[in-house]
Amino acid sequence: LGLQPHERTHRLRWRRAGPDPSGVLQGVIVVQPPPLLTAIIPHEGLPLAALANLVAAAADQRHRLAVMLRAPALELAGWRTLLQAAAPPIVAAGLQLAINVGPRSAPHQVLEFARLIAPWPYAWLQLGEAAAPPLRWRAALAESGQATAILSRSCHDLAGVLAAFAAGADRVLVSPVWPTQSKPGAPNLGLDGLAGLVAAAPGPLFGLGGIDSTNVAATLRTGVAGVACLGAPWGPSGAELVEASLGGA
Repeated sequence: LGLQPHERTHRLRWRRAGPDPSGVLQGVIVVQPPPLLTAIIPHEGLPLAALANLVAAAADQRHRLAVMLRAPALELAGWRTLLQAAAPPIVAAGLQLAINVGPRSAPHQVLEFARLIAPWPYAWLQLGEAAAPPLRWRAALAESGQATAILSRSCHDLAGVLAAFAAGADRVLVSPVWPTQSKPGAPNLGLDGLAGLVAAAPGPLFGLGGIDSTNVAATLRTGVAGVACLGAPWGPSGAELVEASLGGA
């Protein structure tokens, strides 16, 4: 297919944009390149008007744009509601759907969440530092028919990156790349630090933290497979961020 190893995302599952995700269809291989830009939804939920702006800006490159559902405080019932409300418009728009599993680490929490998300056509799962390690998630996902799931781990330095890949992560999300409003004064990687991690990592890295329309192009030139952003995609410069991210795609 002409893709590099880190660009191969094989999901032996279905892709459907409707609100009823019942009935998994096995045996369908969907190959997607990694997203250049992942927009993480704000705490208040998915802003549909802003989503429409992102989709319009992405145009025919919308398959390189992802939206990540993240709600660390939600219990399973709340997650069920969030998935039913947010997943269909994301998938219907032709974007990749990602899910941050939150701080679930106990075996029963992992298995319950794996069963909850099983019917939904997500592209990958994001495992934060408080989440169970990749192998525990793989076992639970395999038990619920999701053995081909792509797993990404959150890290901050080279030791964490190497440990994440050694533990079975397919991708690693490193942060913070730039200074952030949420953690003022905290050390950040910068372009040189990020490029150094990319050179030393045995797999694809994604950058997070302080990325906006003014620095995303430089961030991508470090060799990361893509970037993720929390606030910028949903603000007034969201379209500019998308265009700057996808301009070279």
